[in-house]
Amino acid sequence: MPAVSLKYPDLQGNGPTVEVRLAPASSIHKRKRGTKDTLPLTALIDTGASTTVLKQGLPSCLGLRPTSNTYVHTASSRDVLCDEFAVSLILPRGFRIRTTALELPLSSQGIDCLIGRDVLSQCVMTYIGVENQIVLSF
Repeated sequence: MPAVSLKYPDLQGNGPTVEVRLAPASSIHKRKRGTKDTLPLTALIDTGASTTVLKQGLPSCLGLRPTSNTYVHTASSRDVLCDEFAVSLILPRGFRIRTTALELPLSSQGIDCLIGRDVLSQCVMTYIGVENQIVLSF
């Protein structure tokens, strides 16, 4: 099983972040002409999030159009209407995971994306706290 090992200076204090690239889910996904093919993001692995979340405004940077919308509950709000987008997250070493991401405001400084359990359900995550390390196996 291929794996990505990520080391952190302060895993407990800062949480597990990973540099990913955001892309449309497929070539049939409609985008505005002249937009980028992928977008680099800093993502936080969030086991409390059931679904992957994109910072408000990022889907439009790729010219993505919503596939639908839904009401969600966040840590601070209930019944928030948000758009859903069919996307691929490209993780280190080129691992590509397709999912549906929600667009919501993210107030965390430097975080563009929350990787939720929808993505984590497609891999094995090992949290090695004493080593400040995360291993994602696909």
